[in-house]
Amino acid sequence: MKKYSNKFTAVLMMCLMLVTSIAFTSCDDGTDIDTNQFKGGVHLNAFGPCPVLRGGELRFIGSGLDKINSITLPGAGEITDIQVVSPGEIRIVVPQNAEPGLVVLNHAGGKITTLTELTFLEPIEITGIAPNPVKPGQELTITGDYLNLMKEVCFPFDEMGDSVNVYAEDFVEHTRTTIKVVVPAEARGGVLKLSTAEEVPNVMPFEEEELVVVLPAPEAVLDLTDAKPGQEVTVKGTDLDLVTKMQIDAFTPEAQAEGRANDADDIEFAYDAEKSTITFNLPENAHDGVIVFVTASGVKVACANIGMVIPTEVKAVPADGLRGGDVITISGVNMDQVTDVVFPNVEKAVEPSSVSATEVKVVMPADAQSGDITLNLKSGKTVTVAIATAKPENIAYNPAPAPAGNELTVTGRNLDLVKTVVFTDGVNVEVKDPTATELKVTVPLTAASGMVKFVMTNGESVEGPELTVELPSIAYISQMPAEDAELAAGTIMKVGIANESLLTGVKVNGEDVQYILNGTDLYINLPATAGKNTVITLVSGDQSLDYTFDVIPATHVENVIFDQMIDLSWSGDEGVNKFRLYKESFEGVPVGAKLVFHIKPGAEAQIQVNNANWGEIVTLKPAADDEVAELELTSDVLNTILTTEDGWSTTALVIQGQNCIVNKVALEWENSLEVTLWEPNQDMGDYAINLEMNVPTAFVDAGVKVGSTVRFYMTPTAAPNLDEPNIHLQIFDGHWGGLTFPEIDGGGQFNEKTWGDMTCVAITVDQTLYEKLTTLTDWGYCLIFQGRNIILNKVTLE
Repeated sequence: MKKYSNKFTAVLMMCLMLVTSIAFTSCDDGTDIDTNQFKGGVHLNAFGPCPVLRGGELRFIGSGLDKINSITLPGAGEITDIQVVSPGEIRIVVPQNAEPGLVVLNHAGGKITTLTELTFLEPIEITGIAPNPVKPGQELTITGDYLNLMKEVCFPFDEMGDSVNVYAEDFVEHTRTTIKVVVPAEARGGVLKLSTAEEVPNVMPFEEEELVVVLPAPEAVLDLTDAKPGQEVTVKGTDLDLVTKMQIDAFTPEAQAEGRANDADDIEFAYDAEKSTITFNLPENAHDGVIVFVTASGVKVACANIGMVIPTEVKAVPADGLRGGDVITISGVNMDQVTDVVFPNVEKAVEPSSVSATEVKVVMPADAQSGDITLNLKSGKTVTVAIATAKPENIAYNPAPAPAGNELTVTGRNLDLVKTVVFTDGVNVEVKDPTATELKVTVPLTAASGMVKFVMTNGESVEGPELTVELPSIAYISQMPAEDAELAAGTIMKVGIANESLLTGVKVNGEDVQYILNGTDLYINLPATAGKNTVITLVSGDQSLDYTFDVIPATHVENVIFDQMIDLSWSGDEGVNKFRLYKESFEGVPVGAKLVFHIKPGAEAQIQVNNANWGEIVTLKPAADDEVAELELTSDVLNTILTTEDGWSTTALVIQGQNCIVNKVALEWENSLEVTLWEPNQDMGDYAINLEMNVPTAFVDAGVKVGSTVRFYMTPTAAPNLDEPNIHLQIFDGHWGGLTFPEIDGGGQFNEKTWGDMTCVAITVDQTLYEKLTTLTDWGYCLIFQGRNIILNKVTLE
């Protein structure tokens, strides 16, 4: 039995073993060359093979060899056609006129001359190969001269240059003029090579005539339209005995991006030698694509184009008034291709309770919403059909008008589907124990007259009739701050209230605070600790009413670094008319901070700011009515402050001037509330990767809340195109659920047309996104990204 093995015909590391038998020297210093090929500079450690074939390949191993610009061979002169494999290896082809002797490697810094002479083998020659084309398993005859010196036949194996090799002990015939060898099953067409099979072999390619290896050939590529799994297919052709397996080739990247199926499994087939046919059945997960023969060498040959059948004439019964638990019958043609069903608002696909050629029965999940349900097919294709859920209707209220703070009875149909009642002004009330015809809720004290919305357990909602609400009998807010008003910690908040005579106190986050009541205007002191979801409580005796506001936390920093009163002048004493500020006060101060002088200026007032060596930085000239004078601390100013030395103190600045009293100096700046959660700096290619944000608790740890802002910072790698947007960002939750965003009108893809500037995308966290960011993290990540022509730099939360 013939034995075959795959290996690289050139084994680079074996070359390093030659240093024990081949010595070299450099003309630069006349000493032996260090055999450490990884040392710096230009060094030669080994060359070979030696002897070598004229017309064969000569290799040099060392370091810095990419700097060699020519190689001198005796009889052949300088050779400049050098193949640089790496800085540690170069190769040349030995000319036919080369003679024995020392080899010289030339570079800009000198030359290296070998101590060992180059010698040559006999002039081995290949004159022909036959038959050509040849079939794997057939005998191939190679003719030439001195072939008895060659110990290995190397057949092409792949595009990377690997080969499948047959050694001399397995040759059928081996003489000076002839080598006969059986072509391995793994051989491909290409350039055939002979080798001496040494550690650093002489390799001789036969480039005059490329080897052609026979492949299986179908009589015609079949067109399988409306194909179905299990369908029997027969392909007739020649050399079909060379087929080792069959498969359906992969989809294009565009098809995969559309969510279509991956490769089907290998296809089982039967070969009939007498009829020269191959017969197979399409697998259960067959999909659109190309069916290919695969040979032992891995070459693929198309034998059929396939397009899988899809159901038609599809309809659902019942199609409306649906509830969770209802059985839906979906009928049509070819319904036996359905594998499962995806409902709107339900992440996990539902398996049908029964499937036949004409209908599918499936149970509707409780969370399903109205819309198109998607039928997933065995082939990876999909078909949709519309459904509509049951909703609250015929709604009436009792009592009407409804007193705020009292119970309201709502009657109608399908009210058992209601989870929350939303009154005008956005006040939500959870519903407990509703029936199909009735529910009861307490009207909030803050509810206003107007439309009432009923939110169902599946997330859908309907609007009921308008409700008139009678106002409460305790102090309550009747006029909220304007929507665009900024409520900041440490400031005064103004609201309008009703029943103001009943107000006895105000609390912020449970703590009593100062307030001023001026008629119906209530001014509340917001403490510096206030932030998002701050609770303000109006107290009326033993009753109270809570309101929740998002307050901008205190971000302003003020560090007082000088608090003495100094009357500045050009003359006079330090501490009386001049003063110093010291370096320790400026440590950690950010660029852009302000040095603020609190002052009482006179006519032509001046404040001169000098460095530690009395070098003037700037002279401020406040007006007579100014209370402060400011100096912005640029990077240059800060550098001067921190690096200028007077040689005896830590002075940063010396302040002098005229006609100005300074009573306080402070450093002030603003702190950003934005925190960086993740910095992948990942190029997304063209939907080339699924980038997982593998810090699953990042948002929870950072204190994400409803109303927080998430920003995605990006670097586009292509120019924007508003006609055909080509800069994309697609975001999924941690369970691969597609996300949609009101910022782009409910869409799911940010691009230059739907969003605009693709250097930063900002989204507001709503309740749905909050739940996903904080709960769908058990797969090891909290978000997944896809995109096109962007580098995703970082994700932040504010």
